[in-house]
Amino acid sequence: MTALIEGFFGFVWFGWGQADASSGLRVVLAVGAVLAVLVAVAGAVQAFRSPPSDSTLHDRRAWRRYGLIVGLEFAVAGAGAAALAAAGQSGFVPVWVCAVVGVHMFPLASLLGDRLLVPLGVLLAAVALVALAAGLAGRVPPSTVTGLGAGVLLTLFAAIALAGVELGTATARAGRR
Repeated sequence: MTALIEGFFGFVWFGWGQADASSGLRVVLAVGAVLAVLVAVAGAVQAFRSPPSDSTLHDRRAWRRYGLIVGLEFAVAGAGAAALAAAGQSGFVPVWVCAVVGVHMFPLASLLGDRLLVPLGVLLAAVALVALAAGLAGRVPPSTVTGLGAGVLLTLFAAIALAGVELGTATARAGRR
């Protein structure tokens, strides 16, 4: 399931990155989007062919906590995006969303027992900082930096999950498939 989810969101970020990208970079982002979809589809096939697991999210309290974490992520991302748009800084919305996504990986890592989410969160936060600097310097649109950076990271970590590389507990490993 991790490969499916991270691959899907890699695809989404590659798409967002195309918003203000140069025509040459749009091709790179489109190729990345296709690769992300292929990883997501492979993750879906693997997940739906696997027997039911005893992953953390089969526990009702864990599922509720997961919903709270993701709901809070969406609320914070949405509120920040609305504030940036109201302030006339909508170009920095992808930076904010990327930072929020990065930060939300930490409680998910704890909940799911998936230590790979920690470096993913750190790297996504770093992408947000690079995009902020690029946007402030006016050299590259923030959406291009976040789209490429987050798209690559999410697709890479999805492929790692698909390959079965795991650092978490046995229960979390079952949920990563």
